[in-house]
Amino acid sequence: MAIYLFVCLLHVGGNAGAAAPALVNGSMTDGETVPTGWGKRWTPKGKGTLRVVRDTKVFVKGPASLRLEAVGGFADGNTSQTIPDLAARK
Repeated sequence: MAIYLFVCLLHVGGNAGAAAPALVNGSMTDGETVPTGWGKRWTPKGKGTLRVVRDTKVFVKGPASLRLEAVGGFADGNTSQTIPDLAARK
């Protein structure tokens, strides 16, 4: 079973002159099997785990999307990345 994740970043309020937070490889352009910047995953202890995959066949806006696959049974979890210095931006 595959779960498709579409990344959306909203910039709410803040300083009009401030740069919006930037995701690394938000378009999933870079990387081979795993999109660059998206290898970090979290799965609570249980039977299955998650695999992060760069999907070049199913996407809304190319060249690829991020797909989470359950491995070894049902898996609950996520993938994420840290946006550096986000807390300092106001």
